[in-house]
Amino acid sequence: MEKKIYELLKNINAQCGTSYKVLSLKSLGETDASEMLDYLSVRGYVSVRYKDADSVCLCSMPKGINYELPEVKSCESEKTDKSFIPFYIIFIVAFTGSFLGGALIEIILKFFAK
Repeated sequence: MEKKIYELLKNINAQCGTSYKVLSLKSLGETDASEMLDYLSVRGYVSVRYKDADSVCLCSMPKGINYELPEVKSCESEKTDKSFIPFYIIFIVAFTGSFLGGALIEIILKFFAK
């Protein structure tokens, strides 16, 4: 969810909670609050009883009250911590295995070639 919509949801939770209240669209603090309320209503975050040009009757649903903005993970930390070391180890093991396999084949061929 966008941060702007999340802020609107927090504002609704603070003003209404789980009971229906009539609020003016201007008190919600966003210029395009009507469109964002439609977004939240369709997805089940708020329940809208009625809405006109100036006011809206709504309440927060449990999904909207419990919603937390997800944290964004950094891609750099995953690459340095997890991806580089296993690749390095796999490369060494594969190289050593192929070298030993080639040496073993050479020994077997020299043994049976006599």
